[in-house]
Amino acid sequence: MYTRRAIKQESGPLADLAFMLLLFFMVTTNINRDEAGIPAQLPPEGRSGTPSLYTMHVMLNGENKFLIDGKIYRMGDEIQNYIHNQLRSYDKLNIELQTHEAANYDTYVQLYDQVRRAYHLWYDELAEEKFGKTFSQIGVGEKSEIVSRHPMRISEAM
Repeated sequence: MYTRRAIKQESGPLADLAFMLLLFFMVTTNINRDEAGIPAQLPPEGRSGTPSLYTMHVMLNGENKFLIDGKIYRMGDEIQNYIHNQLRSYDKLNIELQTHEAANYDTYVQLYDQVRRAYHLWYDELAEEKFGKTFSQIGVGEKSEIVSRHPMRISEAM
């Protein structure tokens, strides 16, 4: 009678193949880091204090109301316009964002967005004065010239 012999299979090549596939996917996978969190530029290490002439205190309290330099503002163009006017007045304005722990995160992100929009309005004015075009129409070198002379100075405090 015919008997079948058991086939012995080596597991070493199988493990090698699994590690090669793992390595392949690790190398070829792109992780998009641009969409993570709120983009903020930290000051260079070892620098103490701020060179600003004026610090604007923007507070978000536990009831999601905004206080800028002690005055209550509503979300929207009112905050953006006030900050924009202050940026025009003070060349080295430092904006300090203070948030209460009970404040809504979405409201904080909206506030941060309003501050950034105020800076971009100011950048549009500076580009118009210097180059005769809006900030979005000028080249990369011209943009970096404006941003390096007038960087966004946004700090966060607890």
